[in-house]
Amino acid sequence: MNIRISGIILIVCVLIAGIILQQTSPVTSGPIVVLFLFLIFYVASLIIASNLINVINFALVKYGGDKVRKKPFVRLSSLKIYYYSSVIALAPILLLGLQSVGGVGFYEFFLVLAFVLIGCLYVSRQ
Repeated sequence: MNIRISGIILIVCVLIAGIILQQTSPVTSGPIVVLFLFLIFYVASLIIASNLINVINFALVKYGGDKVRKKPFVRLSSLKIYYYSSVIALAPILLLGLQSVGGVGFYEFFLVLAFVLIGCLYVSRQ
């Protein structure tokens, strides 16, 4: 995705989330607004994760250790970046949902981390 378009979408998501958080409360707004807020947070974390993966991949391809590794790093396709970022972007949403239900402890954090690692492994083998 184009960085300008994703930046505009990210700013709009943050503004909408800020408006919703300032104008409503979860008790009075109902489950639809809470679900919409989770969706906005997911889209924002998806954009951040995809841009971060894209920058890291670009740096590895450009400045990666060709002399150290036998095989040079290759550029990931935008679809593969989207798949990785969709798995990684789900982690903060899961942690936020767990925190709203009961709390995030050591065990829950590592379960979410294991879920993300298994998802990334699945994407890499696809």
